[in-house]
Amino acid sequence: MNGDPTRGPIQDALTDCLGRHRGRRAVVGSEALSYDELGGRIHAAAGWLRGVWLEGGAGGRAPRHVGFCLGNRPEYVILYFAVLYAGDLPLLLDANFNTGEIESIRSDCGLDALVIEPAKAARLEAPGKGDQVPFADDVVLLPLSRPGAPPFEPRPATQVCRFTSGTTGRPKCLEFSGHAVVSAARNWVLGTGMTGEDRTLCLAALSNGLAFNTSLLSSFLAGGELHFLKGAPLTRPVARRIAESGITRLVAFPTLYRNFVAPGGPDRSAMAGLKHAISAGAPLWPDVREEFRARYGLDISDYYGIAETGPCTFEREADHHSGLGRPLPGAEIRIAPGPEDPDGPEETGEVLVRTASMASGYLNHPGLFEQRLDADGFYHSGDRGRLVDGRLHLVGRTQDHINVAGRKIDPTEIVAVVSALDGVADAVAFPDEDLNREALVHLVVVAASPELTRAAVAAACRSRLASYKVPGRISFVAEIPRTGIGKPRIAVLREQLNASAGA
Repeated sequence: MNGDPTRGPIQDALTDCLGRHRGRRAVVGSEALSYDELGGRIHAAAGWLRGVWLEGGAGGRAPRHVGFCLGNRPEYVILYFAVLYAGDLPLLLDANFNTGEIESIRSDCGLDALVIEPAKAARLEAPGKGDQVPFADDVVLLPLSRPGAPPFEPRPATQVCRFTSGTTGRPKCLEFSGHAVVSAARNWVLGTGMTGEDRTLCLAALSNGLAFNTSLLSSFLAGGELHFLKGAPLTRPVARRIAESGITRLVAFPTLYRNFVAPGGPDRSAMAGLKHAISAGAPLWPDVREEFRARYGLDISDYYGIAETGPCTFEREADHHSGLGRPLPGAEIRIAPGPEDPDGPEETGEVLVRTASMASGYLNHPGLFEQRLDADGFYHSGDRGRLVDGRLHLVGRTQDHINVAGRKIDPTEIVAVVSALDGVADAVAFPDEDLNREALVHLVVVAASPELTRAAVAAACRSRLASYKVPGRISFVAEIPRTGIGKPRIAVLREQLNASAGA
């Protein structure tokens, strides 16, 4: 970015928020900060960045690339905005990224420093890493020397980079302009009725669009409060925080809602102040939706977003339990009929999305994003769905299918069947091979009950699925490794299974 580093769409939006909401409480984590205090901390941190390791002023030099590899906390918010006010570029990494992913990003995109926990910084095997510079308790800045000029440079309008996985074998770096970031937050506020009375409990990682778009800047635009939970988002700590802090908005993955309605879940009184329960990231089980409403007297609203496009749909009428809601402001959706759907866009086909919050492209994969846009700028999501009365209904994926004997199998279909079984805590399906190198479906299950057996799982699949969809291999593990946004880490899982078989 050129010119005054304190100016840009995100800085302008935040500066306006800080001025309009002075005196109100803004961020609550290990400590509570008002909007006045938050603004003071951000500007002090921006000066600290310049003085401690950013040599010289922001003018006359290229923006430094600062990676965030940190869990949610107030210091994340402070340093994220401080990096922008210092005229530099924040790259929001998954907090679970380790040496391999970080080195890949440093090679592709360039990293001048990491915002990271000191213990993880010490373990990180990064050639040329400098001495840790303390910022706050359990947060340090770790300088990194670049091995050379990165092969890819961000676009001039890029203000934030976030990462998504994919078939490329390397984290894909999404570039977002400041206008796109602000549009996502404003349209979320407008489309969901967010107000200054809202207290949002942020459980997803800030690097994830679920939190980045629905909780970070949006909370401040509305003049509300952004709350963080220390530790894992387990049922009882979450319920306790909702009750103690008067949380009005909860944005969470379906698994948490399932845990809420399990035997021994929180009492209704603990959730009395909650006004909006929002589910995203995966389909919510219908029985969980109904049980949640019966137990807590609150309907769960569905939200659909895509990493590359930002927020897409939201169910404004929470008691409407079919589909994922209607498009949010600034979002347009089309259905592209497939070869088996010649009758037009009212039929099932690939979901195409165009939003005001779309990414500009993949920094480290030039042209790949553009290949997924149609002539009108709509993004090919890879999801299959239909529009019914303006609401989006998803029915599967056009990609990520498993090819078994020429038949395409959607692994989400298998996982949905298995996840409905009593005693299943988690599951994932992926392509594998037998001893004859013939393709098969490998199902991995986390059992919540010792009574769950392979035979029971296989029987359930045979009773609900076509024979060619029944997994050819079923494994049990204690935990399925996942990224910070909940996606299974298949490569890591394969290594674990192979090590276990060889033991």
